[in-house]
Parts: sequence; structure tokens; C-alpha cells
Amino acid sequence: MSGIFGYFVNPARGAGSADNGAAPEEMVRTVACAMGARMCHTPRQQADCASISATGALGRISIGLLNRAPQPVTAGDGACSLWMCGEFYHQEARRSALARQGLLDVDAARQADDAALALAVFRAQGAAGLARLDGAFVVAVWEAGLGLLTLVNDRYGLYTHYYSHTDANFAFAPEIKGVLAAPGVPRRLDLTAVAEYSRFQQLLGVRTWLEDVHLLPPATILRYNSHDHALTRTRYWDWDAIQPAPRMDFGAVVEETTRLFQRAMDAMTQPPLRLGVYLSGGLDGRTILGFIPPEKPVTAITYGAAGCGDVVYGAALAKRAKRPHRWFPFDDGHWVQEQSALHLTLTEGMHGWMHAHGMTTLDEASALIDVNLSGWDGGTILGGRIDEYSTDALLRHPPNEAARVERLYEDFCRVFTWPGLTDSEADALFNPPGRTGLRGLAHDSFAAAVAATAHYPDPYRTDFFYINQHVLRSTQSMIVFQRAAMEVRCPFFDYAFVDF
Repeated sequence: MSGIFGYFVNPARGAGSADNGAAPEEMVRTVACAMGARMCHTPRQQADCASISATGALGRISIGLLNRAPQPVTAGDGACSLWMCGEFYHQEARRSALARQGLLDVDAARQADDAALALAVFRAQGAAGLARLDGAFVVAVWEAGLGLLTLVNDRYGLYTHYYSHTDANFAFAPEIKGVLAAPGVPRRLDLTAVAEYSRFQQLLGVRTWLEDVHLLPPATILRYNSHDHALTRTRYWDWDAIQPAPRMDFGAVVEETTRLFQRAMDAMTQPPLRLGVYLSGGLDGRTILGFIPPEKPVTAITYGAAGCGDVVYGAALAKRAKRPHRWFPFDDGHWVQEQSALHLTLTEGMHGWMHAHGMTTLDEASALIDVNLSGWDGGTILGGRIDEYSTDALLRHPPNEAARVERLYEDFCRVFTWPGLTDSEADALFNPPGRTGLRGLAHDSFAAAVAATAHYPDPYRTDFFYINQHVLRSTQSMIVFQRAAMEVRCPFFDYAFVDF
């Protein structure tokens, strides 16, 4: 997936020297380039890298659609350089303000790409300014004079990244494979992660398969000081930052919801990239189709067996909307076997087949569209995903914490996964010699994850837990594997729309 990657060695240990006499800068650059190459899985993916000091190198991997100008972008005084993947939305006023301050070229203020905008924001307001930007992104800023690297991602972590920080080195990348391409990263298997996946078909929190490799959490400012090898992590936003809205009648709520979603759609359908929307899977994508202004071209895509509901409804909706429609037929189940290796590679084994639908279309679809306007979890944002949540007292108003944990644990084991294990099946799986150490690990980690949400207000705590743990750690993998072939925009995750 597109992203930023980097490799730094602890200056107390030094980069050393190669047998061929290569300088330390060249050594760290060679490692970073190997990291980038390890993450190129499709013809569209390209990686580039450069050494930035004697102990560090940075790079970017992309499919060449967003931020096409060379990176890094560098301040005129050379004080800082910036790499970026992703994009910003609703930044017209900020661009004009920065132009007035002389931080963004006046003639190019409207044309300047998002990396140039991010650099101007950082120069004016630092990492806190980047954290206030609305969009889907990861930004890396290197301040050579300070020896300081700053990573900032968007509030939902829509471009997943991973990192490892040991006494020997610091490495980060959009894939675990990229991190592991750096020398010295321990390969210690996280048994709790194994237990979690056995029960939930996903991992929780910031876990990966390895104890020393972690997910970069959403809404994070990560700072690495290359002088003393220190790493700090700051969370700049959380779900409880959303303030309760004033009471409104139903008609007013509908009107404001419509206005905000149309605003999101207008921002995410700007030229020049070719737009597409998948109508298979539910009402989310079909809602998006209805909000695309008629003057903006878009291709509707459907996949499935001939005569199935998705195909019939998709064709009818595309015809009603007067949009070109492409149907990808599923004649048999062989696509699972055909795509399994690539799916495993792109999702790194952290995503079950339950949500792998549509993967077989990506190669041909990327010849038709540049951007998928994804309906990913729109139903969750609009009303809550958990079935019958409004009448389920154990989900909304449990009598105690233990009841909350058990009710959610049951859903994560059996409702949100398919086919989930029963408790007796899990006991049988973990019973043989050599596996008994896995017993109870999934439940204990799940209870700890629930406890970490105690600061969320009821009755929203269940929703926020579900989004943090299932949406952002499981179904988001659909976005991850799509981004190997095309860019993805997520209108339902527009900041103002989610807040409302």
C-alpha cells in the first residue's frame, strides 16, 4: 500500500562500514531501498528513497496518482524536508491564508499539491498544524538541524503504517514486510495475536504478529530524535472529542446530514482522476452514486454471479443514474484460490476472507478508474453496526463491566466473523501439548481493550469500541488491498460528517 518508510540506526552504535567500503549514508539508503522493494507487489507500485543523514534514510511508495511531484519537498532555507502520501480536503481557506503569509506561492496557491501545502502548514504551525488538517494521509517531516523526524497521520489512520523501535534501530513502513526488511528487527511471535486471530479473525489495538512491530495508531504524532534514539508518541484526537450535538428535529437532522455528505462528495470528486464506485455490497456505495454531481463522470462497478441481487440492482441503479456500468461475473469459486496468495501478501494475514470480495476485479477495474469512492462502513457511521443495539441492554447499558465484556466478546467471536469458533471448539484447538499457552489470551486481551475505552461516554462507548477494534483493524483491510491498484476515498469518514 502507498506510504512512507524509513530506517534509522542508533547513533550510539553507528551505521558501521560495509566490506566494500560504502559510506554509512549509503548503507542506510541501501536498507531503505530494500524496504521499498519488499513492498512493491503490483506493476503500478513504485518506491524511491534517499539517505538524509549518516544514520537515516527515508522513502515513499506509491502508485503515481496522488502527489505526483517529486518528493521530498524542501523549505527554501533547507531547514526541513517533507514526504507525504494521501490527500487533504476542504483546505481552500487555509491555502489562501498561507499564501497571504508568504508561506505558499501566491500564483501556485490553488495549484500547489498537498505535499507543498503540508510543508507550508508545518513551517507555520508545526506538527500541531498538520494534526488539524482534514483528510486521509501520512506525513513525514525531517528537520536536519534538529535531527528530528516527525510522523503525523490522519485522525482515523486511513493509511496504515507499522513501526519497530529497538535499542539497535528504528524502522517504519506501510507494511510489516517493509519493517522486517530492515536488519535487526526481532521476529518474536506474539502469542496473544495468534490467540486473537483464532477467535476474532482479526487483531486488536496496535498488535501485529510480532511483539516488536506495532501499528501506528490513528491520530498520532510520532517523533524520533536521531541524536539520542528517543521515540515519543502523542495521540492528538480521540472519539470522545466529538461533542454532543444540540437537539434537532428529525427533518433538520436529515437536512444537515445531506448537506455535510454532499460537501464531502464535492471534495472527493474533484478532477482530474477518473472516478468509480462499487455498487456491490450494500447501500453505502449506492448512496454515494446518488450524491455524485451529474456533471462529474463516474463508472459504476458490480461483481457477482449472474442474476444475483447485486448484479440486478447495480445494473438498474447505474441505468437510472445514466452512468456506465461494468459487471465482473463470478462464474465459480475459483477466484478465492486464484487471489489467495495476493490477498495474503497485501493484508499480511491479518484479514479474513469474509471481506475479500471484489479483489479479483482490481486489475481490470484499475484500467477504468483511478479512484474508488468507497462506501466502507457507511452504515456504521450513520447508525451503528451492532445488530439490534438499540434494544440490547447488555450492549447499551450493561449492569457492570463484566457483562459488557462478555456480550461484546461473544459478538467478536461469532457475529462479526465467519465462521467463528465456539468456546468448545477453541478449547479443543488450544488443548494439545504446545498450544495450552494460548488459553485465555484472547479473552484477557479483549477485556483489556474494553477497559481502555472507559473514558468514552455511554451509550456511545460500544460504537466507539467497535469502530476502533473492528472497523479500523479488520474491514479497513479492504481499503489496504484496493490501494495496491487504485486510490480510495472514503466519504463516510469525512471529519465534519462523522462529527455530526
